[in-house]
Amino acid sequence: MTNTILENEELSANTLFNFTKKREYLLLNLEKNFRPRLVLEEYKPILGKEYKAAVPMTCFCDIRLSNISVHIKEYGNYGIGLKKKWGISKGLNPVQYISSKDSYFLTSFRKMTDDLKPDTNSFMNVFVFFKPYKGEQNGKNRNFYNEREWRYVPSEIDVDKMMLTGEEYEDTLKQNNINEILQQPEYTLAFLFSDIKYIVIDKDNDKDVIIETMLKTPSVTEKEISHIIFITNEMIKNDI
Repeated sequence: MTNTILENEELSANTLFNFTKKREYLLLNLEKNFRPRLVLEEYKPILGKEYKAAVPMTCFCDIRLSNISVHIKEYGNYGIGLKKKWGISKGLNPVQYISSKDSYFLTSFRKMTDDLKPDTNSFMNVFVFFKPYKGEQNGKNRNFYNEREWRYVPSEIDVDKMMLTGEEYEDTLKQNNINEILQQPEYTLAFLFSDIKYIVIDKDNDKDVIIETMLKTPSVTEKEISHIIFITNEMIKNDI
């Protein structure tokens, strides 16, 4: 029988975290599962020229709890940590970080695709999993590699219908129309409460509201969610 133990597994987390800035967003995820939304990505560090694209996705990080405090400051005080095996079973994948437009990996990708025109379905279904090693975000210079991002992107993206250029993204009506389409069941990233390991909350009094919401789900009992560990931001700051 093949040994399935990964000897260096402890170097990464066994949990994929999704963070959000408001408690109501967390409650919505618990009630209706994850639903992708357009996220504006900057590809200049990869392409060597100005190019932004809004891609439908739900993002997770593969960061151990002992190192997650910096991530929370940027992405929000509320989060759900799910078992990594759940993410793998749902087709989530780590992004490919690209060090620069001159990286050998990207050069090989250019040759494989013959050109670098980000306007075809086959190209973009791969390219959406590329992310700069470092770049600017919200006016700050960030090392994206340290986020250890895993990404859910609806399969077989239709570039014309599901993505926007940076300029198109500024059109709130277009943005809202696509985000509305992404609420449909076929784009939902579903999970069970049994898949959850942790729920990160801002304050202790958030816990009762969240448990109450979970218990509103048909057939769910307190016993079925008793395994979930609630962690406050204060606990994280104090290294739990």
